[in-house]
Amino acid sequence: MSLTPAKVQRILANRAIMRVGRAAPVAAVYRTAYGGEAARAVSLILKQQGTNDPATEDTVSRQVSEYLAEMPLEVDPRPIAYIALTPVTAGVPALDAASIATAIQLEIVAYRLSGLVPSRWQVTLRRLR
Repeated sequence: MSLTPAKVQRILANRAIMRVGRAAPVAAVYRTAYGGEAARAVSLILKQQGTNDPATEDTVSRQVSEYLAEMPLEVDPRPIAYIALTPVTAGVPALDAASIATAIQLEIVAYRLSGLVPSRWQVTLRRLR
C-alpha cells in the first residue's frame, strides 16, 4: 500500500502538531576555517537516555550522558561539531562564546532520517567530558 499525497500531508501535519511545545532551543556549534567556531540557534526535541555502561556511570550520581534528539529536516546534523545547552532568554539560546564554554556540550554520535515519511533527523548525542 503506497502513501497518497493526502496521507503524506496528514502525517506531516501530525508531526508538526506533536512538535509544538516539546521543541527546545539550543546552540548548534559549527567548525569554521582555521579552527574557529560559529554558533546558530536550532530548535530540537531532546530526550534524556540513561546509561548502563559501568565505565561511565557510578553508584553515587546518576548523571545522564546520552540523549536522543529529533531535529527538523532543514537542519543537517552532519556539519555540526556539537550541541550546547546554553541558557535561553525569550526563546533564544545564548550564542556567545562564554555561554557555550560553560554549557553542557553534546557530541553527535549517530544520526539517521526518521519517520514513515522522512520528515526529521533522529540524532544520538553523548555528553562531552
